[in-house]
Amino acid sequence: MAKKTAAKKKTAAKKKTAAKKKKTAAKKKTAAKKKTAAKKKTAAKKKTAAKKKTAAKKKTAVNNSVDPEIAPLVDLRDELRAHAFGLPGAWEDHPWGESAAKVGKKVFVFFGQSTTAYLREGFGMSVKLPHSADLALSLPFAEPTGYGLGRAGWVSVRIARDEIPPLPMLTGWIEESFRAVAPKARVAELDARPTSGVAATM
Repeated sequence: MAKKTAAKKKTAAKKKTAAKKKKTAAKKKTAAKKKTAAKKKTAAKKKTAAKKKTAAKKKTAVNNSVDPEIAPLVDLRDELRAHAFGLPGAWEDHPWGESAAKVGKKVFVFFGQSTTAYLREGFGMSVKLPHSADLALSLPFAEPTGYGLGRAGWVSVRIARDEIPPLPMLTGWIEESFRAVAPKARVAELDARPTSGVAATM
């Protein structure tokens, strides 16, 4: 009887020890998995940071490669494009290989070919100005848009590097053109913005 009890105790002790070992092994395995996951996460973060750094360097390199003579026009082009494509529902199309800002199916800004090569001749764009066309056309760098669009209130501008007008006036024209062709719902979205309704001023 005593031998049988001792055998049972020995078996129970072995099972307990085995359970402990199994539990310890499971903890080690879980810890190893967490460590590996943490390493992968850190590596991914480093890789993402490296990509961002490389992209920033490339962007800086591009900016630094811009001819200083047209740098002001490059900045103007980028600011006006950002403003136009930041309006509700705006998207970029490329009719005739040129850049145009559209809302729905309607164009509200023709940017033309505003590459750095074309910027040497000045920055150009065309907008529909049902309210301020006469004011715009009184300026030396503006003229009615060709192909009969001028009769519908479209105005084209060609801005030289040394004659850049106030930015609020140009963004105001872009917004006026947007309002002239955009659906009412999109105009309402623009009106709901805190900085909307920039007036075209001289």
